[in-house]
Formats: sequence, C-alpha cells, structure tokens
Amino acid sequence: MHRVDTRKECCSLSTSHRCRLMVQLFVMALSLADLSHAEIFRLGYITGNYASPEHPMYTKPGQSISGALSLAVSEINSDRDILPNDILEFVVGETHGDSLLSLKQTARLWTDDVSAYIGPQETCFSEANLAAAFNIPMISHFCLEPEVSDKGRFPTFARTRPQASDAVTSVLKQFNWNSVYILHSANEYFTLVARSVQKHLHANHITVNGIKTWEAKYFHGFTANPFIPLIDESYAETRIYLVIGDTHEYIGLLTYMEERGLFDNGDYFVVGLHVDEIYKHKEAENYIKGVLEPFVQEATVRAYRSYIGIIGAPPVNPAYNKFTAAVNQYLEAPPFNFVNPLKLFGLKRQKIIRPEAAYLYDAVYLYARAVHAAKMRGEDPRDGRNLLKHIAGTSYQSVTGYLVHMDEHADAQGNFTLMALKMIDAEPTRYGLVPVGSYAQAAVSESDTTQRQEHRLDLFTSIDWVQGIPPTSEPLGGFPHTDCFNENLIDDSKRHL
Repeated sequence: MHRVDTRKECCSLSTSHRCRLMVQLFVMALSLADLSHAEIFRLGYITGNYASPEHPMYTKPGQSISGALSLAVSEINSDRDILPNDILEFVVGETHGDSLLSLKQTARLWTDDVSAYIGPQETCFSEANLAAAFNIPMISHFCLEPEVSDKGRFPTFARTRPQASDAVTSVLKQFNWNSVYILHSANEYFTLVARSVQKHLHANHITVNGIKTWEAKYFHGFTANPFIPLIDESYAETRIYLVIGDTHEYIGLLTYMEERGLFDNGDYFVVGLHVDEIYKHKEAENYIKGVLEPFVQEATVRAYRSYIGIIGAPPVNPAYNKFTAAVNQYLEAPPFNFVNPLKLFGLKRQKIIRPEAAYLYDAVYLYARAVHAAKMRGEDPRDGRNLLKHIAGTSYQSVTGYLVHMDEHADAQGNFTLMALKMIDAEPTRYGLVPVGSYAQAAVSESDTTQRQEHRLDLFTSIDWVQGIPPTSEPLGGFPHTDCFNENLIDDSKRHL
C-alpha cells in the first residue's frame, strides 16, 4: 500500500462535497409527499479515485466503480418501498490508496456525522476497528483481510465482496486433498488473499506444508521463470500446489512441472485461484496462454491436464449489461465527473466496469434494507452493532443475479466456477479451460417441509485426470519433512500487531 503525507488534505474531490443532487431529485420527484419527518442517512464512501503526486502509478480503482454508488443511492431514493420516509446522501473520503490516509478519512467522516461507511477500498483492519469504536456500520465492497470476520472484535463490519477461501476449501475437500503447498505472488494484494486462504484452510484441518513467493511479474517466454526454484525446493514436500497471483503467470509453473516430469504419472496437481476474475467463455483459450503468446503450445495443453482453476461465476442477471452502462453514465456525472477516456479518441465504447462495482452497489442496498428492517422494529438504525443483526445471516438478491447469503460473520458467500481443460466446441485442435463445476448457494432439504440454504460444490461434468482418478495429497508413508501449520509461514511484516 502506497503512503502519502497524511498531513496534507490532497483529496481531488472536496472533502465536504455531498451528493446533494440525489437529494434534490428525490425531493422534486416526491414534491407532493409529506417529507416533514424524513430522516437523512449520510454514507461515508472511502475510496481511491485519484493517484497522489507522490505515487502517480496508483491504479485508481474507484474510477471504474464509483458510479455504482451514485446509481444505488439514486434508485433507493426513488423507491418508496425500501426507505419509505428517509433519504440517502453520501460524502466521499479520498485515500489515494494510502492506508494511513484511509484511516484518517474514517475519522474525518465520523466528524461529518455519517450514518455508515461504505468501503474502505483496500485495507480495512484499522478502519473497521475505528468504526467499531464509533459504533458505526462499515460495509466494504473490497476488503480482503481475514481478521475482520471476527465479530467479537469487529462487531459493526460487513462485506459484500465474496471470499474465495470457502470455495478453495470445498474444492480441496471434494478430492480428499488434506495438505497443500501454497505459492503466491509477493504483491501485497495477493499476500492478503493467501493469508485469508491459509487461515481458512487451517480452520478446516487442511495442512499447509509450506509457502513460497515470487517477486517480479512473469511473462512466459520473455522473462526468467520464477517457478523453477520454487518447485525444485518444494516438490518433495507436497503433491498438491495452490497458486495465487496473476493468472497469466501460472503457465510458467505448469510448463516447468511438465518439463520436469512431475505430471507424467498423475501424482502432482495444481489448483489455481483466479483472483478478481469473472469467467468468460470467449477467454477459454487465453486462460492457458502466455500473455504475449500468439497461440496455445502443445506442451501447455499437456501441462494443463493437471490443473483446475477457481474463478468468479459470470453474472446471470439478463439486465447486467444495463447495470454496467448505468454505472458508466454515473461515473461521468457529478460528483465524480470521470470522463471516459475512449471518448477523447472518438470511440463510443464503454469503460470496462470492474466486478467490485456490483459489490459496491449491493453494499448500499444491503445497508438501506437493514435500516428499514431496524426502523420497522422500532430500533435505532444508527446503532451499528444492532444494525449488523439485520445483515449477518440474511440473504439478498445481488445485481449479478445471484442470491447471496451473508454468513454469521457478515461475510458475503460468493458464487464461483470450477474450470478444467477441455476441447473447445468439439474441435480436437482447440483446448481451453471450461466450466466443470460450480460453488454456489443451494437449497438443502432438512425435512419434508423445511429447507436451508448452504453453499456447496457441484460437479456437472467429469475432470480428465491423467490416471483416471484424482491424485492423493500425500504419498504412501507421508513426506519425509512435513511442517504442521505455522502462522509465521507468511512474513510477519504482513501481519497486524
């Protein structure tokens, strides 16, 4: 996480700028209604929309999702069924991707009398602590840190961003893989993902035999392969690898293991996590191709026989394209005013909207419905701890089209696709990663009259194992040197004190 001088107020959006336009439109639309008792609920949106002079290369994720917040607020203020007598507005807290400034904005927004926080964009551990101290609900559309799931320590925190840890655990259990070796990019973001997955595996009695990282980005065939020493130093301690990073890099891992003969007898296997990706059928071949490769190599096809990937399930809402178009429109409207750069070149294409836009949109709706539920029971909707009772354990219809369940930790349970190597369109010369299973919420019968919702892994087609059956996670007799779970496997500098 980049740091900037927090002594400076360097927000490009005015720190006191509120989305008054939404309120004005709402009042105009309901000019005949009695709003004398309307209550205003102010959202504090903590985001990274701009780079700072100190760190001009910050990716500015807010510029491709923030319109979802404006869209949700506008829709809710126009819908008398969600908040019949109340109004939403929002204030923006700009972080520039800096963890200290994010914490500072959390404190500043409290002085601006916010009713809830939406965000933060990246880090959330310290911010969630502060929100709990203020007893203000915080619903993040982005946060990955596993510690904030502890409702004893973070009683006002929830998140709509699905956590992949459950899906990873379900896949490993499906094939009776009770031990793995984790390889992950040393990038801070992927380190957070790896730490979350590691803790979840430990909680589910799956042994992590070891963890290794690679530093520089890898471009297959153009840069040195960082996986060679990682495999050479670890293959005697595992049979199953879990890899977390930029997925175009995975080809280096798979092809080296193929060259080394580790896949020949079907003894080794790789599970890859496709972080922040949504499955696209037209990309099936690209999933097994180096980013700069013109076509899929034959050796690559052989290597990917020993691979399954976990990736976000594609939206099933028929109107999802309308949603992304609306987000694009609101990105260009006040208060954000982010001009689509393609228009500068006379192009009519829309900006690509990140998946987190859906999680941001869902977060606003989740909060509004919780406020309504609290008020219907005569409870104080500004009591963050109590409001979480109307979020944890509930389900909501996501804009992606899925029914999403919030577990007892107020974490959204995601929908993921399991993909494996198959022929594409029955053409013997074309191979790619195609869906073979799903991890999604399903109704489970408890009796003849009752059902409960739970997430489970369903395989709807076969996986073409090298030896016809899944490999075992340990050889007969075990490994000569197997470490038990060790919380210090991940560098202590990445951990919270």
